[in-house]
Amino acid sequence: MQENEQKNKTRNRALFALAAIFIAIGIGFTFYYETVLKYLESTDNAYVGGNIVVISSQIQGTVAEVLVDDTQAVKKGQLLIKLDDKDEKLSLEKAEENLAKVIRQTAKLYQMVESAKVGVAIDETNLKKAQMDFDRRNSDIGVVSSEELSHANDALQTAKNELKAKMSDLEALQKETNGVKLEQNPLVLLSYNELKSAVLNEKRTSIFSPIDGVVAKRSAQVGEKINAGSPLMAVVGLDDIWIDANFKETQLKNIHIGQPVKILADIYGKNEPLHGNIVGFSAGTGSVFSLLPPQNASGNWIKIVQRVPVRIAINKEELKTHPLKIGMSTDVTVNASDKSGKALGVQNFTPYKSSFYGDADTEAQKIFERILKENR
Repeated sequence: MQENEQKNKTRNRALFALAAIFIAIGIGFTFYYETVLKYLESTDNAYVGGNIVVISSQIQGTVAEVLVDDTQAVKKGQLLIKLDDKDEKLSLEKAEENLAKVIRQTAKLYQMVESAKVGVAIDETNLKKAQMDFDRRNSDIGVVSSEELSHANDALQTAKNELKAKMSDLEALQKETNGVKLEQNPLVLLSYNELKSAVLNEKRTSIFSPIDGVVAKRSAQVGEKINAGSPLMAVVGLDDIWIDANFKETQLKNIHIGQPVKILADIYGKNEPLHGNIVGFSAGTGSVFSLLPPQNASGNWIKIVQRVPVRIAINKEELKTHPLKIGMSTDVTVNASDKSGKALGVQNFTPYKSSFYGDADTEAQKIFERILKENR
């Protein structure tokens, strides 16, 4: 009897301990759910995105050199392709010769203006002398003969006519020079602009990489004739990449700008997660931007939960040790507990800039100054 009671007590204690364990597990799970799991939003419909910069020529030409190939890492400003530049150099030489010719011709006009100004000054002096001679003779009526007075008057009228003619010539020449300096003359500026265009085209025979990245889809071949805008290769920037995670619309109510994200890339597995944060939302669902957007007004309609692309920025320091490639699959989990960020918004965008022909104006200016000095 006592043995049975002892067994019952032991069994009751075991059941009580087991129940306590289950209760503790339940309480722990409930606490964990309410504090963590409740705020987690995840999806495996997430892919790595980035900038794919298409490299093309700005002028028509023939490929002379291809200096890089697929999978090769390149730096911003690195020469990728060289086009045959014989025609462009010839055009540049012609533009220089034409500018020199225009400067010489225009300089003669300015010299004629200066000569005309000297002529006008001389005729003004002659007019003053003739006027004084006429006034003197006219005041001595009775002393000076009418013939002398008539000669003085004729001389005065001749001086006036000569000055008028010189003034007319000067005005005509000044119209041709537009009253501006030689280097600002419209004819000179027109030739200078042609020179700048020739310099720019000569520069454009060298095609540079606008970003740091990796070469992909090279199609350019030596000897190939290309048109302006023809794609020659692409450079994929791997330093500035992101993840576009396609969350269901029902998940978006909890997702806000700035929330932290845990990223599991298939290439690294679950033991090497990356981290990031929400930076923006697409303006619409993926379906409305498809080639054939849905026509929901049609008769046969079935409601389907839509997905909205959400932009996730990746920690740049982690990317240095765990680089990703554009198009890779990832699983992302958002900790949506902090709702202080905006529910809708766009990230602060830093404009992409790249210019490799900015020195063309500087070079053209140096050529212009040299030609101006040699021919004015």
